[in-house]
Amino acid sequence: MEKQPHINDKFILESYGLTDVGCVRKSNEDAWGQTNDSRFFSLADGMGGRKAGDIAAKQTISTVCSCIEKDKEMVEKVSLPFVCDCLNKAIQRANRTVYNMSKSNEQFLGMGCTICCLYFHKDHLIYGHVGDSRIYLLRNQQLKLLTQDDSLIAELLEVGVVSEEEAKTFPLRHVLTKCIGTSPLVDPTVNALTFQADDLFILCSDGLTNALSHEIIEKFLNQNYSLEQIANNLVEAAKQRGGYDNITVILLRVLKDE
Repeated sequence: MEKQPHINDKFILESYGLTDVGCVRKSNEDAWGQTNDSRFFSLADGMGGRKAGDIAAKQTISTVCSCIEKDKEMVEKVSLPFVCDCLNKAIQRANRTVYNMSKSNEQFLGMGCTICCLYFHKDHLIYGHVGDSRIYLLRNQQLKLLTQDDSLIAELLEVGVVSEEEAKTFPLRHVLTKCIGTSPLVDPTVNALTFQADDLFILCSDGLTNALSHEIIEKFLNQNYSLEQIANNLVEAAKQRGGYDNITVILLRVLKDE
C-alpha cells in the first residue's frame, strides 16, 4: 500500500486495485487502470459472450486514461463543468475507438464493454459510467450506490415490473441498455460530488455485485483492515459464492494530510 500524491492541499489518497479471473471463466475480460498522477481511475468489463471482450476492455481503459493524461487543462485550474465535459468526451472517445476497431476487424466484430471511472478535482469527485460496472461510496459506515446500472433489469426494477427477489432469477437480467463499442455514439452518465476525509470509494465489476449483496459489501468495507486486505477479502468471498464471472475491485480512501 502506498500513499498517493496529494489530491489537493488537504487530502492524500490511498488506493488499491485487484482483478481475478474467478472460478469458471478461462480468461479475464476485466481491466482497470489509472493515470500517472493518481487522480483518475477506471474499470472496464468486457461483455460476456462477445468476441474479444478483453480487447474492448483494455482498449477502453487505455483510451480514457490517455485522454485524461493529455488534457492538462483538467488539473486544478478549470471549472467543475469543464472537467465533467472532459470526462464525458474521454468516454465517448473510447466508445468510438472500440466501435471502429470492431468494424475494421472481423475478429473484433460485436465486441464491447462497460466502464466506470472517477477523477479527483480540487474538492470534488467527478465520476462517470456506461453499463453495469458500479461505483459506491462508504461514508460514516454507510454504503451508497452512486451509479445506476444501464441494464434492462434496472429499468424494470425502477418502474416496479419486477421485485428485487424476482430480479435475481430474471432471464434477461444481464442485458445491457448501454455499453461501450456496440454503437457509434454513447451517452455516458457523468456526475460530481464533494468528497471528505475518510470517504472510501469502490469501483467494481458485476462479478462482485452479482455474488455479494449490498449489505455484505458494506460489512467488508467497514472492516479495520488495509485496502489490500479488504479487496482480497471481497474477491475471495465472491469466489466462495461461485466466482462465476471475472471479479475486479478498486478501492480509494481519502485521508487528511497530517
